[in-house]
Amino acid sequence: MSYRGGFPNPAKRERARALLDSSKPAASLQLLAGSCYGAGYDTDYFHLLGRALLGCGQVENAGRFLFLSGVRRPEYMAAIASFLAHHSTPRNFRQLQSQLPERVRVMWRLAQFPPCVAAELRALGWPEDTQAIIVARKQARRKMDKRF
Repeated sequence: MSYRGGFPNPAKRERARALLDSSKPAASLQLLAGSCYGAGYDTDYFHLLGRALLGCGQVENAGRFLFLSGVRRPEYMAAIASFLAHHSTPRNFRQLQSQLPERVRVMWRLAQFPPCVAAELRALGWPEDTQAIIVARKQARRKMDKRF
């Protein structure tokens, strides 16, 4: 399937929502996957995509998008926990960051995330400013390299 650019089409999103409500997650996933670029950090889109992936049996990938959506329903918690268990390490936020969509990876301040997601990332050991941490680590490595 090829991916197209542009902003999500509200009518397409509602068709995808109706397909999910009528237990047709594969058809919904196909609609949603074709309109993902240009959406920015869109919690509704992430929620729909997570629901569609979960309905298709892609539990860990569904957890990725359900986590980002900020929606915490009991039926989503196992998928979110699975995703975080496989991709989160308290001492290395970059491991989880590398598993997020590009439009989310470029967000370097926790204040840019929805409040509930920012709080969970903070609890997972994410710094308030990831870019400052990355730069500081690179500078420390350069200093160590110069010493040896």
